[in-house]
Amino acid sequence: MRSDDAARPAVRLAALAAAFAVLAACDNGSSPFGDNGFDREFTVLTRNLYVGTDIFAVAEAQDNAELVAKVTEAWAGVQATDFPARAEALAAEIAAADPHMVGLQEVSLFRLQSPGDLPGLVPAQDTVLDFLPVLMAELDSLGLDYDVAVESKNADVEMPLLDDQGGLDDIRLTDRDVVLVRSDVDWTEAQHGQYADRNVIVVAGGLPIPFFRSWTSVVVTIAGRKIRFVNTHLETQIAPSIQQAQGDELLTLLAGETRPIVLLGDFNSQADGTGTATYSRIRQSAYDDAWSAGGGGDGPTCCHAEDLLNDVVTLDQRIDLVFLSASDFEVLDVEVVGDELADRTPAGLWPSDHAGVVAKLKLRT
Repeated sequence: MRSDDAARPAVRLAALAAAFAVLAACDNGSSPFGDNGFDREFTVLTRNLYVGTDIFAVAEAQDNAELVAKVTEAWAGVQATDFPARAEALAAEIAAADPHMVGLQEVSLFRLQSPGDLPGLVPAQDTVLDFLPVLMAELDSLGLDYDVAVESKNADVEMPLLDDQGGLDDIRLTDRDVVLVRSDVDWTEAQHGQYADRNVIVVAGGLPIPFFRSWTSVVVTIAGRKIRFVNTHLETQIAPSIQQAQGDELLTLLAGETRPIVLLGDFNSQADGTGTATYSRIRQSAYDDAWSAGGGGDGPTCCHAEDLLNDVVTLDQRIDLVFLSASDFEVLDVEVVGDELADRTPAGLWPSDHAGVVAKLKLRT
């Protein structure tokens, strides 16, 4: 018998006592994410909810009559893609992944004014569809408890459409990004901001419509340490210089952050380098790509058909991304969700035109 064997029973008893003390603390309602800090593992999800139609098709209108027709068609597309049904599928995704933090993009709010008063002297106020409470109600129905920690307002656009009697109403779209934090996670410092550079869409032969993009952020406590969680949605690849300027602005904003950073969202920049330079600029700024670090394959996240009814998977770009400040995290697992036929609603709708990305991470000591 080795000389230290006699001491082992006492050591084992001490270890068991410590374990029971931890379990007792959990039974008394304390969170594993907070000051007790015994668990450094956590999960994040990025999910573009999809407004429900190609809203940029409206920019093709050459005059007021065509504008009304295209807006009417776009609103019909939003209704056909049935966000309440899609929200049920999205909530099921969240339940399966059980993320501690969620970054949402295209959290749309539609308001109506009937009859309309364009050129918009009085903004439309009557809510006809708000993605956020619809999704939150589905989460609640599954027994999930998330805080809406922060939301940002992006584009806020009002345009005319035909009503059922051939008159004109106004439909108003407010685009938002949102951070959800699971209720057992401590969070603070909710912040958001719009990017200085924005795309300006010209419709009906001369009407300029600015389309804002933004970032949202909170500080969460994981294993007793504070980390910065950032969610964003950058401009699409139709305006590459603006998208890259937004990415550079975000990197500048984060440059002074000394805490570990998780930066996720819809970056609209292809990870294979065939699109804009935004992806490579972020990687060159000392951020790891969780998908690559986790050993993922191609992992495309965009895009399904505009009407969400494609019966084959059409994803061919990886633009929904999870970045990590270098050396601060270990990637335990990473997967794409919303990319299999079984993920669709009973009516055959994909949950979104994007897939989402779930990353399970471990904070390094």
